[in-house]
Amino acid sequence: MGSSVLLRQGGVIKITCIEPSLESEVPGWVLNPNEVMINPAYGKIAYLGPCSQWSEIFFCIKTPNDTPYYGQLFYPVVPSVGILGLQGGPLYFNDEQTTLRQFTFDLEIIPDSSLAQIPPQSFLEDTIHSGGNPYDVNPEGIITLSFEGTYRLIIADGAANEHDDIRLILPNDTTILTNAQAHFGDTIVLGPYTAGTQIQLALTSHAAPIVEGAQLYPQAKKLGVATWEFSFENWTDLNWNDLTIDLEYNAGVADHLELFTIPTEVEYGDTASLMIRAVDIDGNFVPLDSTYQFTITLLDTVGYGYLMCDGWTDNTFTVQGDSGVGKWFQYAATGKIPEDTVVEIPFNLITINQPVIGETKAGRQNVGEENIDNNYNNVKSEKYKVNKQHAGNLPGYRTIQTINQPDTIQNGNIIPEKKREILLGETKYYYLKFYENSGQYAIGEDSIPNTTGVSGVQFSVMRLPVYAARPGEKPDGEKMGVYYEYRNSTGTPIESQIRLIGRYWHEESTYVVKLSALLGGAVKRTALIEVKKPDQLFDANVYDPEVGENNYQTALDIRNNTLNIDSLAIWWGGKIGISPQVVKSQIFQESYKDNNQFYPSYRYEPWKDFEFQEPRYKYRQYYMEQPFFILEEGIEMGEGIAIPGTFDNPIPHENVKPIYYPLTKKKIYQFAIENWGKYFTTGSPLDSSKIPGNEYLTKLWRESYTKNKYFYTPWYGGVTGFDIATSKVKAVAADRYTYQAQTRKAASYGYVQILYTTALQLGFNAGKSIGSSDPPEILNDQVIEMPFYHDFTIMNLQKQFSENNGTIPDGEWTDGWEQTWIKSFKPYNADKNYGTSVFMHARKFYPQCTQ
Repeated sequence: MGSSVLLRQGGVIKITCIEPSLESEVPGWVLNPNEVMINPAYGKIAYLGPCSQWSEIFFCIKTPNDTPYYGQLFYPVVPSVGILGLQGGPLYFNDEQTTLRQFTFDLEIIPDSSLAQIPPQSFLEDTIHSGGNPYDVNPEGIITLSFEGTYRLIIADGAANEHDDIRLILPNDTTILTNAQAHFGDTIVLGPYTAGTQIQLALTSHAAPIVEGAQLYPQAKKLGVATWEFSFENWTDLNWNDLTIDLEYNAGVADHLELFTIPTEVEYGDTASLMIRAVDIDGNFVPLDSTYQFTITLLDTVGYGYLMCDGWTDNTFTVQGDSGVGKWFQYAATGKIPEDTVVEIPFNLITINQPVIGETKAGRQNVGEENIDNNYNNVKSEKYKVNKQHAGNLPGYRTIQTINQPDTIQNGNIIPEKKREILLGETKYYYLKFYENSGQYAIGEDSIPNTTGVSGVQFSVMRLPVYAARPGEKPDGEKMGVYYEYRNSTGTPIESQIRLIGRYWHEESTYVVKLSALLGGAVKRTALIEVKKPDQLFDANVYDPEVGENNYQTALDIRNNTLNIDSLAIWWGGKIGISPQVVKSQIFQESYKDNNQFYPSYRYEPWKDFEFQEPRYKYRQYYMEQPFFILEEGIEMGEGIAIPGTFDNPIPHENVKPIYYPLTKKKIYQFAIENWGKYFTTGSPLDSSKIPGNEYLTKLWRESYTKNKYFYTPWYGGVTGFDIATSKVKAVAADRYTYQAQTRKAASYGYVQILYTTALQLGFNAGKSIGSSDPPEILNDQVIEMPFYHDFTIMNLQKQFSENNGTIPDGEWTDGWEQTWIKSFKPYNADKNYGTSVFMHARKFYPQCTQ
């Protein structure tokens, strides 16, 4: 009898009485085995515990005659932390044989990790409730690779505050990544391996002292032909969500199709096997799951052959791939074969949820009719002739993807056009034009939405490989070079046109996309568009009162070198996938600037410091750990490497502005008051002034100013309501913010002002000792800072796509390009208008081509 629960985490049980219908006195609850009695009244809260993790608890109530009545515990659909299968659910007492009815409590666990312990074996063996035993090897977690080659291991998700290591047990035992949760979105390439190689992964836990160094094994799920997902439990709550990693075949993205024939020539009456399979831009096989369908068509069938598939005969087949490998068809050479006829077999790949990956027409050329010259130019799209010495000559290992170069109109005639360009960060709108005199179509482009194009046009964009490996050819970029959407920069939908933004660029790669305009279900025109590097980030024609006429193209670094800030923003913008003018605008917002130059900046964050030192702060103990934590007694500015420019670290950082690193101890309030101008923003009107990042002091200042705004005493030196409000706020600050100022740890550094504690979460100083940890001030070096800016920016963007598990689509974001990025900037600055301000200034730094 009775309702029992097993605590998934240690802690206190919070009990709230929400249904008081009781006609008899109830002495209280019984906690077995200690029989602790509690009795919350209606609407009141009582607490039971603390209870150790994995305690089994029985609940009942007793009547005055000591008769127990047991209730029924109802669980929510989705189990979560806290009571096993319960986060905040009801417990009912409803015995039809007594007057005890409709007596209901809400239960909730308040976790306390200090009460952790390894779960009992009996519970681990209960796979329904535990989800599995991470301390034992899961046979399904040992996978066998289907294909030869390299594989990608992707850190997909997990608890951001954990610090576990990933071990590769098979085929060779080694640690492949430390502090794995700091690397969400990162990819590690494993191999190469032969087909049949077994892979086994494990996790070395650092979640709590009780499991420190324990080797825990994952649950595994096969997602596709060569794709698996591993879920790890790193502690003792058995939720299996502490780290999720994906393993997949490292073949890149399916880019186009290839056709293989066996044999390459057939006699009359014979049959050849055709294999269609998807490959990446380098020709590597891409395994596809059953959501992909292959379509193959034999066009000119009269007189010389037909297709077969799985014993069926037809001119066209649309079927799913065989085990993700591709699809086998047969071509039967039969019938009367005229001389010099054509065998044309177009085929493409259709997906249920994705657009066509590519279309290829394969054929064998007659001697002397080469369609590609020695410079790989003039790719044609007409049918390819087959030399009919026998019943039929099939293409063998030869495929040519159908490419139509974008065209322009000159004197009423269509002429081939060179590859088009879009600058990194540049916006262009593309539409379809129709020329009545020639009856031809062409793709037009403009910097603003266009209303003169053909209506009813649909556009598609696909990443396009550069043809062949010509000498000096740059390899293709690994991502879609542009972002696309069917709306303008304000989010308003646009019809019969598409907006492209140059998104990725790298000096050692080539990013090319193919834009297709479809009308009435047929492709009318296509255009090849390459993303190019801008020459500068400055538009003199845009008025911005804060930027003025300055171009801010240079910066001085801590070594007194002159940096080209445009090149810095372009390099990182092209790597992150964010417009470089936005990167430069963030530098404009964050850095100290003077005389048309940026400087590496130091800024102490007093309100963050106070938050980090408060006892209720979740990670307070980590924050207060050495090195660099400044105590009231002891080393002047904390243990660890000294501040640059001091006795123990004599080489200073140059150009650090507006102030150099503090060299003496202060209280939080002392530093804030002495540098009040850096933490108080005077608004217009005055009652909109604020202390950014501190809502409490901002509210206090505004209330005081509103009350005293008309107060003025010239005979006491001209004291105003503004002065009264400021003095009151400073007095409150002196009374409230009395912790030792952590001017090294609670500080932001560099051109983009990354917070030291943020850099730590992203892996800065990971695994280093006090003596080897780099000092916080080194973040003022752009070489050190910018990789963390990259990781932080990507992580915050991924959070905007939680419905896609953080996967960032190539285009058509729900909130549009600008608004999605603006929302992603919230972790940078507490000011709700920060992102909007960044994009406003970015207009002044719009990419330009000066040639």
